Amino acid sequence: MKKLLIVSAHFPPLNTMASKRYGYMCKYMEKYGFEPYILTTRPRGGGYLNSKLDLEVPLSEERIIRIGDLGIDYPCLESEINEVLYQYSNDRVGSRIIEEQSLGWYYKVKNELDMEKLKDIDIVIGTFPAIGNIWVGRYVAEKLEKPFVVEIRDLISDYSESCNKNAFYQNIELQLEQKLVKDSAGIVAVTSGFREILRERYPNHKIITVYNGWEIQDKEDNHNKKNDYLYYAGSLYEHRVESIKMLIDTIKENELDVNLIIRSVGPENSERILKDYIYANSMQNKVKVLGTVNENTVRQEQAEAKVNLLFSSLDADDKSLMTTLPGKLFELIRLDNPVLAIADKSAEIGIVLNKTKKGKIASDKKEILAFLNSDMTEYEGYHKEVEYYSRENQTKILCDFLNEILKGDCKMNKLVSNGLSFVVGTITGTVTTGTKLNNIIEKKQQEKEKFRIMYQMMESWFRLKLEGKNIEDYFNAYGYKHIAIYGMGDIGKNLLADLRNSSVKVDYAIDKVVTNTEDIRVVSPEEKLEKVDAIVVTAIAYFDDINDNLSSKTDCPIISLEDIIYEMV
Repeated sequence: MKKLLIVSAHFPPLNTMASKRYGYMCKYMEKYGFEPYILTTRPRGGGYLNSKLDLEVPLSEERIIRIGDLGIDYPCLESEINEVLYQYSNDRVGSRIIEEQSLGWYYKVKNELDMEKLKDIDIVIGTFPAIGNIWVGRYVAEKLEKPFVVEIRDLISDYSESCNKNAFYQNIELQLEQKLVKDSAGIVAVTSGFREILRERYPNHKIITVYNGWEIQDKEDNHNKKNDYLYYAGSLYEHRVESIKMLIDTIKENELDVNLIIRSVGPENSERILKDYIYANSMQNKVKVLGTVNENTVRQEQAEAKVNLLFSSLDADDKSLMTTLPGKLFELIRLDNPVLAIADKSAEIGIVLNKTKKGKIASDKKEILAFLNSDMTEYEGYHKEVEYYSRENQTKILCDFLNEILKGDCKMNKLVSNGLSFVVGTITGTVTTGTKLNNIIEKKQQEKEKFRIMYQMMESWFRLKLEGKNIEDYFNAYGYKHIAIYGMGDIGKNLLADLRNSSVKVDYAIDKVVTNTEDIRVVSPEEKLEKVDAIVVTAIAYFDDINDNLSSKTDCPIISLEDIIYEMV
C-alpha cells in the first residue's frame, strides 16, 4: 500500500472546514490504496472563528506528526523575509503568500521535523490555505525526492477581499504563486471554476477537481419535523454579511411570516456589524444571531429548518468568490429540505444546486421573494445526483489521480533543490526578478554582466520600496507628468504597475515587439514617437544604443531607469 503525506495545519480534533476535508477523507483512503500520514499543528480551540476541539481524529497518533501550536506566530529566521513582512505591513497590504504565521511555521517545521519518520512516504500533498502548508509540503517533498502535489482550495494571488493590493503587489503575488506551483507533479482544485482558472495559468499541469463532499452517514440526519425558520450556520465574512442584509431587507419589506436564525462562528467584527444592522432595522424579533454549539445541534437545526441558507458575494467581478464552494453546501444538499443561496448568478454554487435539484441561487430581493413564496417540493427529498459529491467518491477520485502520478502518467517535475534559499530567493527574487535572471545567466554566460547590472538595479528598487520611497517622486521633482517606457519585459511591466494610479501618466510604451494590451499601447521604436516629457529606458544594458537611436527621433530627455533609481538611493 502506498504512503501519502498530507500537510495541513488544520486537522482533527480541531473542528473547521479545513480540518474536515482530510479528517473525513482519510477514513476512505486505505480502501483505494493509500495509507495516509499527516503533518499538522497542535490544535487550539477558539481563535478567529471560535473553533471547537470536538471533531473525531480518524487516524492513530502514530501517523500524525504535530509540530507547533496552531495560531502562534513563530519567528521568521531570515532578515530579508522580515523586511518584506514589514513592508507589506507598512503599506497595509494583505497577502495569502507573504504571511507571517505561515512562514514562521515553515521554519519551525524545518528545524524540528525528523525526516527519518517520513522515509517511506511515496507522495506529498500540500493543501492551501494556509500557504504554510505549501511551503512545508514542497520542502518535505524536495528532501524526500518524491512527487509534490499542490491542492488549492481557494485562489491564492487572485484573492482581493481586504487585501488592499495595488498592481505592483499583485504582480509580485502572481510571480510568487507561480514559483510555488510550477514544479509540482499535479494540482488538485476543489471547484470546477478554480480548475479552469488554474488550467489557463498552468497549461502544462494535470489538474483535477476533488470537491469537499459530504459524509455517507449524514444521510441519516434528516428529520420529518420542519419548523418555519430559515437557517444559516457558519462564518460571517464581509461579503456574506452583505448578502444576509439583502435577505433581512426582503423579509422586512414584504412582511414575511418567517424567522431567520444565524449560528455565527465569527469573526466578531462582522458579527457586530450584522447585529447593529438588525437592531437599526428593528428586526430583532425576526432575526436571531446565536453563538456556537456542538456539531450535532447544528445538524438537528439544519434538518428541521424550512430552508437552509448559503451566502456568498454579490459581486460578479470577484472571480475568487464566484468560483468558491462553501463546505456547508455539500452538507446541506444531502438533507431533505431545500437550499437557498444568495449570491451573484455566476457563482458556482448555483451550478451544484441545479445539478443536484436541491435549490436555487438568488441575486436580488425579487428572486429571494419569489423563492420563499414558491412551492419548494421539487427541491425536497434526497436526489440520486447528490451521490457524486459524497466524500468517499471524492476520495476515490483523488486516489486515482495520485496513482496516475506515481505510475508516471502525469508529468513529474523534479523540484529545484534550493532549501532555505527557496523562501528568501522567492520573495526577494520575485520582486527583483532575480530568480528569472539567474536562470538565464546559467544558460547564457556571455550575458552575465548584463543581468548582474539589472539584478543590482532591481534590488536597489526593492530597497527603495522598503524605505517607503516611490519612483513617482523622481518624476514629480523634475516636473515630468507624461512619460513613455522603453522596454516591456519584466522590468518595464513592474515600472508600469508601480506608476499606475500615480500622478505620473504613462502615455505609451516602446518595444521592438509590438503587442498592445489593455494596460498600455505599445509602439515600435521605428515609428514616429509622440511627444512626452521623458522616455524611461528599462533595457538598461543597452541604454547607449537605445539613446543614440531615439535621440534622432525626439528632443525629450531619455533617461535610464538605473540612473533614476541610483539617484534616489
